[in-house]
This record gives sequence, structure tokens and C-alpha cells, in this order.
Amino acid sequence: MHRIKFRFSLIIYIFLLGTIYSQEQPTIMSTQTSTIEASVDITSSTSDTTMNVTTFTTETIMGMSTITSDETDEYNITINESTSTELYTTTFIPEICSPDIFNGIDVIDRNASMFIAIITYNCSLISSSDLFIFINETEIDNCNITEQFSNNSINIICSNIENNAGRNWTFTIGSKDSQNQIFLNETFTITLEPLSLQLFANISITVDENLTSAFIHIPNCHDITDLQYLIFRCNSSDISNNTLSKDCTYTCLNLIPGSNYTASFVRLPIPIADKGENNDNNTFEEETLTEIYITDLDKILNLTYQINNKTLLISFNRPRGNFDQINITCSAQDQICSKISNISTNTTTNCLTCTSILISSIEIGVRYKCQAMTIKQDFNSILSNELEIFTPLQPVSDKTCEQDRIFETSHFELDIFPQTDYLEPPIANITAIPKSSRSVIINWTVGDQNVYIKSFEVIRNISSVIHNIPSTSRTYTVSDLLPNTVYKFRVQLNANIHSVSELETVKTLES
Repeated sequence: MHRIKFRFSLIIYIFLLGTIYSQEQPTIMSTQTSTIEASVDITSSTSDTTMNVTTFTTETIMGMSTITSDETDEYNITINESTSTELYTTTFIPEICSPDIFNGIDVIDRNASMFIAIITYNCSLISSSDLFIFINETEIDNCNITEQFSNNSINIICSNIENNAGRNWTFTIGSKDSQNQIFLNETFTITLEPLSLQLFANISITVDENLTSAFIHIPNCHDITDLQYLIFRCNSSDISNNTLSKDCTYTCLNLIPGSNYTASFVRLPIPIADKGENNDNNTFEEETLTEIYITDLDKILNLTYQINNKTLLISFNRPRGNFDQINITCSAQDQICSKISNISTNTTTNCLTCTSILISSIEIGVRYKCQAMTIKQDFNSILSNELEIFTPLQPVSDKTCEQDRIFETSHFELDIFPQTDYLEPPIANITAIPKSSRSVIINWTVGDQNVYIKSFEVIRNISSVIHNIPSTSRTYTVSDLLPNTVYKFRVQLNANIHSVSELETVKTLES
């Protein structure tokens, strides 16, 4: 029996390969080389040998290697009479995983604040527990990673992504400690869907007082997408691509008073970063929201006048922009005579050079108030400032009385009747007779037939009045009454002075 003691070293090299990323991507793993050395003591007999192996293991966590344990295992081996010392070297290389460049990232659903995507790796098997998502070296908690058991792919669901509608959202997938696989860090960019203009945009348009510019405001336009894709066009013929300012405002210039405009808030096409150039659906299509607004009619300014006999010429500064007509209205202010107080008007149609309107047949010695109006169909008419006009007085002599009287007016009329109208008129004597269940007959008489009478009125129950009964009438039938109902009537005589009869009570017949 031979007792042989010898020692050999088993050296194992493990190469952990990392991936060096661009400056924008943090490095999660670096290249590591770990050497495991084992001491083996073998005591040999003729056929059986006991081998004690002492091993030291290393552990790699986030790129740092530390010795975590050592242990001695005993093995029974059989050797020949002749013994020798052998050196064994074993190399272990873990599987390196990276995204499949041909498949890339496949976004199967998205909106303005979330997305669902599939990423295919070139590994034989993937464990989602080994992966996590981070942005700017910080792990985020609004994303969830799960593996697909049918193939070597992972599902990513990210939700509650704030303030990124219509913008690119960039993230990196990194790996935690893995015994069998190394996942190379990879950065992905997803373009989230912009908010709909039809649902989330509101156009506020305020036309300036000068009627030639308009202030535009789109509240919270930043929520829709990036400003570089948002433009405003002031009218249907505007083909410019002027973007909104940082405070979501815009100003439309060179507007024309009295005009209709159709403004357009446009979101330009947005490239989708996660789709290739050869993909037919690699952009979010352009969207437009329209708003109709108008500029009011312009006001006529600087009214002046000239009087020639009974003709009035009113001059003015014509309104700017579009209009259909200019109308001027003049009314007498200090006369109660019906012929003088009638409104005098004249109208001119739209013209390029008209700056005056002629009004004929005005009365002399009257104070007028005139106003011009700008008119266009489907627009609110605009009034000018008032113009007061004083026509010169021409005294008129009244020779109807014993002594001449001079009136400071240009026109007056006298109604002359053979009967005197200076005396107080008599009071009518009234009787009421029921005619049916729905009507009664009112009769009255007037004592003095030589008095001036203009008309009569029948008053029912104090408030209801029947007007303009001729002065020659002495009876009137009141209809549309209620059956078996008591009514009270009076008769009023109208002249220069009024008189009212005594109250007469009557009851309609039963039905």
C-alpha cells in the first residue's frame, strides 16, 4: 500500500462581459473577471482516495465582487498506483442578452399618458424579475415588466406618465444580478399620443376695439403636445405655420371691419420615434380645430351738417371695411306737432367714396337730433354719436284772434269748429240691458247736442276700456261676457276735456 499526498490547483476563470454605453446612458454592469481557486488534498491507498476540496466563491452585485463563503467538500475517488499532479482549467461564460435589432420595440397600445409594448430579446429564456426600468439613473415605479412564456419577449406597461402628451418618452432597461444571463443596458424612445384638439382644446378670440387685430388664447396648450407642432391660422386663406407663443397666445393682424373669419388651430403631424421611416403609420396625423369669428361694423365718425332752405346735407367719415348701407335718421326734439315730429331718413348703399347724405323737407325753426347707422346683413348695426341740429326760426303771425300773436315756430295748425269746445262737456246718461247670457246693450244720451264731441269710450269694471266709439253713436253691444255674471259699466265722453258717466250695473242672463 502506498500513501501519496499531493496538491493541485484548480483554476476557474469566469468572464463577465459588460456593455459600454453612450454618455447619455448609465452603465449598470462593467467587465468582471473572477478567479476561483480550490485546494485539493488527496490521500491515496491502493484503490480508494479521499479528496478534500476547499473552495472560495465570489459574488458580483452591481459590478462589485466580494468573497461570500468558503467550504470544504469531501470526494471519494479511485487512482492508480502511479500518481501525478494535473492542472485543470474551466471557463464559464453566462448568456449575454440584448434586444433583437430586427424587431426592436413594438408598441401595441398607447395614449397621452400610457403605453403597452413588447420587446424581443435574443436570449433563450428571460426572467422579468431580473429587469427594471430607469430614467436618468433612477428606477421608476410606474412601469411593470412581465415575460411572455411563448417566446423570448417581455411585455412593458407604463402608466401615469405626466406632461408628456405628443412628446418622446425615453427610458432604459437594465438588469439586476443574474447568475446565468447578462442583459445589456438598452435605451428606448416611445412617442406618446397627443391630446385631441376636438376634446381638449378651446379657442378664445377677442377682437380689439380698433377692429383690425384679434388676440388669440389657447388655454393649457402645453398639455396637448410640444409647441413646435402647434400653429394658428387667422383665416381660411392663411397658409402660414406661425407657432403659438410660450404663454399659448397669438395675435391676428390686418383684419377688416365687417368681416367673417374662420380661424384654424392646427396640430402638425408628429413623427413617432418608435416606428421606422419605412412604416406607413410613422406619424400622428395632422388635426385641425376651427373657430368662426367676426369683426364688428365700423362706426361712422365726425358728423357735420349744412342747411340750405329746407334741405339738410350731413357729411361724415365713411366707415372702414365692409358694409351694405349707411342710414341717417333725424327726429324733431322740441315739437309735439305730428307733422314735424315725424322722423326724416335717408339711405345710401355701399360705396367707396360716399361721405355725405342729403335730407330734404326739414322744418325750419326745429331742433333735430340725427344719428348715422352702419348696416350689413347678419351683422349688428352700429350707431354713430348723436348730432344736434338747430334750424333757424321764422316767426309766424296768428290773426285768428282779435290781437295778433307771434309764435316762435315755423308751423302750426288750428282746428276750427262751429260748436264751442271751451265749455266743459256734459255727462252721458247711461242704461244697460242684458241681451243674452254672453252680451249686454249699453245705451246713453247726451243733453247738449251743440257741444264738441271727439269720441266715446265704454269702460267695463273700471279697467277694461273699449276705445274710439264714433261721436255720433249712442249705443254699443258688449260681447264675450260670462253667463249669470254682474258687470259694471261707465261711458266716457272725449273732447278737449273728458267727462265720465255714473256707474251702471247689469247682470247677464243665465245660459
